[in-house]
Amino acid sequence: MVTITRYIYSPRMELSEYMGIVGGASGLWFGLNILAFYDIGQSLLVVRAIVCLALLMGCIWHIVDISVIYFRYETTVSVVLEKAQVVELPSFTICTNVSYAIDVDYLRHRYPNDTALANITDNNENKWLFKPYLYNLTLEEQLMKGTIGANRFFNTCGVLKPRAVLSSAEYYIECAWIAPVVESINAEFKCFTMFSQNVSQLADNDRYRVDHDVMFRDNAFPLTWFAMNVKYLQDLDIYMHDRREPFVGPIGGQLTAMNLDYQPYIRSFLSYKVIDIELLPAPYLTQCLDYHQLRFRSHNHRVSQCRAKYNRNHFAGWQLDMYYSDEYYGKLNYTDISLMYNRTLDKQIAADCAQRIGRRPDCHSMHYTMNKISNQRRVNYSNDSAAIFYANFLMPTDTVTRYVHSPRMELSEYMGIIGGVSGLWFGLNILAFYDIGQYLVKNTMIIINPCQFNAVLGTVALVGRVAGTENVAFMGGN
Repeated sequence: MVTITRYIYSPRMELSEYMGIVGGASGLWFGLNILAFYDIGQSLLVVRAIVCLALLMGCIWHIVDISVIYFRYETTVSVVLEKAQVVELPSFTICTNVSYAIDVDYLRHRYPNDTALANITDNNENKWLFKPYLYNLTLEEQLMKGTIGANRFFNTCGVLKPRAVLSSAEYYIECAWIAPVVESINAEFKCFTMFSQNVSQLADNDRYRVDHDVMFRDNAFPLTWFAMNVKYLQDLDIYMHDRREPFVGPIGGQLTAMNLDYQPYIRSFLSYKVIDIELLPAPYLTQCLDYHQLRFRSHNHRVSQCRAKYNRNHFAGWQLDMYYSDEYYGKLNYTDISLMYNRTLDKQIAADCAQRIGRRPDCHSMHYTMNKISNQRRVNYSNDSAAIFYANFLMPTDTVTRYVHSPRMELSEYMGIIGGVSGLWFGLNILAFYDIGQYLVKNTMIIINPCQFNAVLGTVALVGRVAGTENVAFMGGN
């Protein structure tokens, strides 16, 4: 699946943010010098009232402006380029033509009285003749019995020992120790997925992490390798995808496959590049969702489940190009091939799933780009049924590209700017507040008790004269 990359440039600091910071500093300064300003502006009550109103309007405008920026919940993207010190294992899915993966012995056992089947010679030219018999089985039987399993497809499979088994003296361990091989099938391919991390294993990441600092270590040996029996290979493709999502093929956008030429070569050396994307959940604009909390492994996984349910409910079958695995249930067969090419139906299914699921992406996803380094040619190649083909994946020596989304404005920044603006306004208008307070106290006292008010007023005047005298003495007066 090709994602659209948008590079959007925005100001490092908005005007409102700048004004908020300036306001905070200015407010502090005005607060420290308020007594001096009081002496200067004591006789300018009308001017101070007008300035107070003008500053109030500016303060409100500024708070509204900065609030709009904060509550848009925009994000900024940091691009981090780094060499891996710990290699995260991806999932590898290897697919072969289903005709070459058919278990002919099982079909003959399943149809013991079919003389036509018994007379078909099991060679490369006749492989396609077994497909109609395979299609007569339910998908579950095709997957589990009608085709070969991983134990026959792979001769061996090894991976550099992960963190979880550092105590082992061996450098490589069997792939099955990391996770069981997941098998899947559609009308054309039988596939095998290695290192698939399901929801119940999300806390056990050390099984999928290999300590290897690619900047300083020797990288000329495999991270993992797969040895496949050539007699089961035809149209051999290999996919890489995030280990936290299942293999769903073209339905989920997993189209970045590489075709491996196993006939003239005994071994292919490959490597890959990693792109790591982290988004933010609602209310931020990225609107990502952690599908693991919903018991799904990814958005792609949920889409494939939705499409499978639609076909099962409406056509009592399975779409030919969708991959069936043991996580599905029911005795299903393939639907008519015309449905697979019906673009109108495809649009209906997509609309139904979009309404049910939505378009919220995964909060964390990883994408891979494979590249072939070299091939090792066979010596005296023949159609030997015991021949083996190796796919060796070397360490990802290129820099890992991480796109990390973070809030454009944190709550602490927002509150700091609001506090700075408010502090500036209060600092500039403290004299006006004092005059207003005196006016209110004066009128309240007159209403309550005129005699008591005159006594209080005399006390205030006396305190003011004493304070003024002390202030003069402090400043060096006589």
